[in-house]
Amino acid sequence: MRLSFLCVSVMAILGAILPLSVQADVIGKDDRSTHIPEHLQEFTRGVGLFFNGSGVCTAFCVSNNAVATAAHCLEGKHTKASDMEFVGFSDGYKYAIPVDGFEIDSRKPTAVYGNSHKATGNDAGDWALLRLKWPRCEKVLPLASAAEARAVINGKTPGTATMLSAYLEKSKKTKKYELLLKSSGNCNFQRDDASLRKIHANMIKSKYGSNVAYHSCDSVKGTSGSPIFFQTKDGAVSVVAINFGIHYLRRYQGKKTKWRSTANLAVGISPFLDKISAISQSIPIINEKDLRELQTRLKGRGFLKGNVDGKYGPQTRAAIMSFERENNLSELGIASLRVLYILRSQSL
Repeated sequence: MRLSFLCVSVMAILGAILPLSVQADVIGKDDRSTHIPEHLQEFTRGVGLFFNGSGVCTAFCVSNNAVATAAHCLEGKHTKASDMEFVGFSDGYKYAIPVDGFEIDSRKPTAVYGNSHKATGNDAGDWALLRLKWPRCEKVLPLASAAEARAVINGKTPGTATMLSAYLEKSKKTKKYELLLKSSGNCNFQRDDASLRKIHANMIKSKYGSNVAYHSCDSVKGTSGSPIFFQTKDGAVSVVAINFGIHYLRRYQGKKTKWRSTANLAVGISPFLDKISAISQSIPIINEKDLRELQTRLKGRGFLKGNVDGKYGPQTRAAIMSFERENNLSELGIASLRVLYILRSQSL
């Protein structure tokens, strides 16, 4: 009997989970290893764990006080921004830095993201930038330019990809969980299965957008937010994408239905490159009085459609982004002192 194949839009999000031992979801042979390739060893201090209060993802430093991860990693049943922190490596020891700006809302950190907080890992907006409480990142990772990243994830640049992920593993000796890094092994952004390339290309074009790519880097639960490095033929190394999920292919054979993972999904870094400097410099509002003033001024200018309530929500975020857009500022949507000061100056 001839087998028929059908792609369906089912995602297995590799995001916030409790630190338990889990099986890898890999394509072909499992090449993951604690041995970090020589060309990536200097960057290990810029990759760490992101705790969201109820589970973990991977995150990486994009400035000395900001990290990038997957947007759905900000979600969780018991997620609180006041519990969120980035745990990194530094010369043999680990350091933890809390995220910034949760004083006005315990659930919302100072973050810029492509998706709304409730949209989980299914499109090109599954990325997030978080500002840290202190400028403590030990190593800022090299980022490809927007054009370079797009060329790589679309398979137009020869070279080799590798993903670095932070994870927790229970020590056999101490019985305690240890923070470690794993390399995916060499991988790429092109499918080896020629029969699936056309289907994948159509799905990317019609649903996910050109900024989402399939990759073959071996993954495991908890690796959402992991940076994918790319080394060109001339040896240059930079981060080009963020891992965020798995795409499954459903195979029908008679009355039986089987699922198998066909590729991991990544989102390119190009949408947020111009926002890194802005979020690094955006000091968040931390009291209700200033937030009410911000809302009052936004409402007076016609940007805020909702009420002045001293709470940071979707309408306030949208109003801030509209104001930033009109004033040719980076669209962050953050309730920051920068936006408040600009509003004050414009009323003089």
